[in-house]
Amino acid sequence: MDPQIKTIAYTARSKVASTHAKFLANDKVSQLEMEKKRLMQALDVNKHRIHNGIKMAKARDAQKKRENNNASPFKLTPAMKTKVLDGYSVEDFRLPVERRRLQKMVKTFSHEDIEPKTIKDPNMIRIKDQNLKNIIGKSKITHLVKQRETREQKIKEREFKKLPKLERRIMPKIAVPPSMLPDRYVRGELPCTIEHGISGHYLSWAAPLDNLDYDYYLPIFFDGLQCKDNPARFLARQGIEDLLYASRGFPNRIKSCIYPLVR
Repeated sequence: MDPQIKTIAYTARSKVASTHAKFLANDKVSQLEMEKKRLMQALDVNKHRIHNGIKMAKARDAQKKRENNNASPFKLTPAMKTKVLDGYSVEDFRLPVERRRLQKMVKTFSHEDIEPKTIKDPNMIRIKDQNLKNIIGKSKITHLVKQRETREQKIKEREFKKLPKLERRIMPKIAVPPSMLPDRYVRGELPCTIEHGISGHYLSWAAPLDNLDYDYYLPIFFDGLQCKDNPARFLARQGIEDLLYASRGFPNRIKSCIYPLVR
């Protein structure tokens, strides 16, 4: 056949098919027939699947029946072998009483087994309260103390603002020592040192007492009598005693320094 004739026939058939398809698309009766064909094909497929499923179910049932017929009627399942009340199992109950063997069950602890109850033991209540005091009480006390301090500080600030301007001056608080004798002794301004002997303490003088200036040194030792702590207290008392003992027979040494001593 001539290839040109083939191409002409193919194009003619394709045109006819396209026109037929357009006709079917516009014709409602033809559409319904096509839908019916598709539904019939789907039903045939589903029927085949349903028949296969029924066969598999029947075969499974037959297999179970054969297994049940071959099995012994007194066969125990794993659930029947589990331990029941007092450590006995179902298998043990099938035996006579004298042949039963008690098997101890190890019970595992679970927090769900214990029901929550209120604590009524006085010792437990006391321990719980003590722990609460130790944990929470300290923080609460410190918090309350801080609140009280801040409250007092605010009250003082309000009262201070109410004062007149002249009274608002804050003077520095300088601690004044009772006497300068300890500082003078540390700086080495006194002609004596404390010696520790076998019989006790005593003063060792660097120069003869007759050569000392009583008007200068005696008021310093008398000023040290205000000190209440040792060694300044011992230094003042012993220095006055030594100087007065050395001035016996020479009253003019003491007369000139009476006024500074009284002051």
